[in-house]
Amino acid sequence: MTNLLIFLIVILTSFAYIFTKRKLFITITIIVLGVFCYLNTDLPDDANYKTFYDSVGKGDNNEFLGIGWLYLSKIGNCIGLSYEAFKSIIYVFALSLLAISINLISRQSQPAFLLYLIFPGLLDVIQIRFFLASSLMIFGFVLLVKMKEIPGIISYLLFLIPAILIHNSTLFFILFAFIPLIFKFKFRFKNLVILIIIADILIIVLSKYLVSLLYFVLPEIQASRIEAYVNGDTTSLLGMILYSAFMLGELVLVYYLSKTKASYSKNNGRSIRYVLYANALLLLSLPFVYLSSDFLRLQRAFLVMNYAITYALISRNHTVTKNIFGFQLSLKTVSYIGIIAYFIVFILIFNNSVFFGLFSI
Repeated sequence: MTNLLIFLIVILTSFAYIFTKRKLFITITIIVLGVFCYLNTDLPDDANYKTFYDSVGKGDNNEFLGIGWLYLSKIGNCIGLSYEAFKSIIYVFALSLLAISINLISRQSQPAFLLYLIFPGLLDVIQIRFFLASSLMIFGFVLLVKMKEIPGIISYLLFLIPAILIHNSTLFFILFAFIPLIFKFKFRFKNLVILIIIADILIIVLSKYLVSLLYFVLPEIQASRIEAYVNGDTTSLLGMILYSAFMLGELVLVYYLSKTKASYSKNNGRSIRYVLYANALLLLSLPFVYLSSDFLRLQRAFLVMNYAITYALISRNHTVTKNIFGFQLSLKTVSYIGIIAYFIVFILIFNNSVFFGLFSI
């Protein structure tokens, strides 16, 4: 079968040039990827998910992968879907939800969507359960941005709760519900970042108590999954340094974007503030990444919003340059370099098995 990486780069790039209408481009891309997801039966993680899905069809009520995923599997089995059809429907739905979210934030949805497909879209084809959960969270976040305080928080939680039931790591994103309150009490951005960094240091020092808290908050059935995270792939010192640098780099990039007047309006002014503060709150993921490299997915899930806001604020015919360490660099260039760097760091340091799994297709 055609190599996944070549397929994505060649076919999707061709669509980007051939179809100038973004809705047509995105629609066809989603359909093609849905078919591709259905045809690929040997992706990493497929065997485990298929075993779980088939066991649910035989009457097993194991909640190990989350009660939300259990009931979705029950529905799929009840209507007679094979696992291949089930995962493809889930993938197309999540991808569509993500595309809608990008479109609501950015008029330049086509390049933002294509950038997402390059990374982290490659991994989302594999980690289908987390992809569905994170897509629900992202759509809820967009509603949080677009609506007034209380209705926005309620709408966000209505999408976040199912996401948590599908993949409990999305519980972290409950923090985003506090963004409207941070604005209401006019908490200064720089003070918030300093406070979060101090909190990160304290939590890392008290990491054993953090693990105990997770045992207390999450259902008992998830205890084995917590142990798998904590006793799994720990993040090396080099990994922590590189990941922290990338996180801060993303934060600085979005901060610079918030200061530019290019393509700026009241409509996206609210969006950039929410995305900026969300990036600040994502710094609180550092203690989790310290415990396990599996939690790298937390920042990865929100990367698509950074893409969207980049193209919302910088039009195709205009870019903003900043003097960075003596070099005049385009913010677009910096964002692309950041994406490539993150991909390399993730693959080479944290999860090279995923990389080799993609190339074996």
